Amino acid sequence: MGVIDESGLREGIGIWGRPTSTVDWCEENYVVCKYMAEFWNTISNFFTIAVPILAYYMDWRAPQETYYRLQYVVLVIVGIGSWSFHGTLLYELQLLDELPMIYGSATMLYCACQVKAKPNKHSLSILLFLIGYSTFTTYVYLIWKNPTFFFYCYGVLVFFIVVQTTRVITQIKSSDRHDGLFRVALTLFLSGFGLWLIDFHFCPILRSIRARLPYPLSEIFQFHAWWHLGSFFGTYLYILYINRLRLIHIGYDGHIAYKFAMPYIKYYPLKQEHKRR
Repeated sequence: MGVIDESGLREGIGIWGRPTSTVDWCEENYVVCKYMAEFWNTISNFFTIAVPILAYYMDWRAPQETYYRLQYVVLVIVGIGSWSFHGTLLYELQLLDELPMIYGSATMLYCACQVKAKPNKHSLSILLFLIGYSTFTTYVYLIWKNPTFFFYCYGVLVFFIVVQTTRVITQIKSSDRHDGLFRVALTLFLSGFGLWLIDFHFCPILRSIRARLPYPLSEIFQFHAWWHLGSFFGTYLYILYINRLRLIHIGYDGHIAYKFAMPYIKYYPLKQEHKRR
C-alpha cells in the first residue's frame, strides 16, 4: 500500500494505463518494463505459482482428504492474482489478488481444525462459519473499498491459523511433532511481513536509498517483493507441516524429501517399512 505519486518522482505509464487499484506499492511503476507496472513485485510471484503446481502433482495420491491438497490450488490462485495485480495495478485484478488470500487462509484454517478429526469427517459448524466469514468479508470489501478492512480480516485468519496449529501441536506426542518445520515456516512468514511493514511505512526512505544505489544493487530494497517470497515459502512449508500432521493422525508418517530442489512430504504407512512412493 503505499505511497502514490511522491512529489518530484516521475513514473512511467505502460500499456495498462494509469492505476485504477485502491493501493499502489512502493516500487516505482513501469520503470523496468512497460508491460509490467511493478516488475519486481510481479516476478516475485513465480514460485507461488510454479511450486504448488508441482507439489499438487507429487501429492495427488496422498491418502488425506482432498481439501488438504486444495491448499496448493488456492496458493496458485493467489500467485496468479498477485502477478496479475502487480503487473497491471487494475482494481479488478487487485480483487483477484486479495480475495483469494481470504479464501486460501480460510481453507488452511479449516485444515488445521481437522487434523485430529476422524477420516472423511467434516466439521459442519466450522465449515459454515468460515464460508460465512469469507462471504461477509467479500461483500463488505466490494462495497467498502477500504484496504485496511481487508488487512484486518486477513490478519484475523492468519492469527487463528497460528493459534489452532499451536493447539494441535500440544496434543501430539513430541516424537511426531517435528515442529521445527512449523517454526521455520512462521519465521519466514513473519520476516516477510516485517519487510512489508517497512515497505508500507517507510516508502520515501526506501525510494531515496534506491535512487542513490547503482542498478541492480538498488533493487535489493524492493521489500514488497521480499514479502512475496517470505510469505510464500512460509506458507508452503506450513502446508507441508499441517499435511504431515494429518497423515500421522490417519495412520501414516512422512518426512521431508526433495525433488528438483523442492521440498515435499514423502509418506508411508506407520506400521510398515518405508516404501518408495
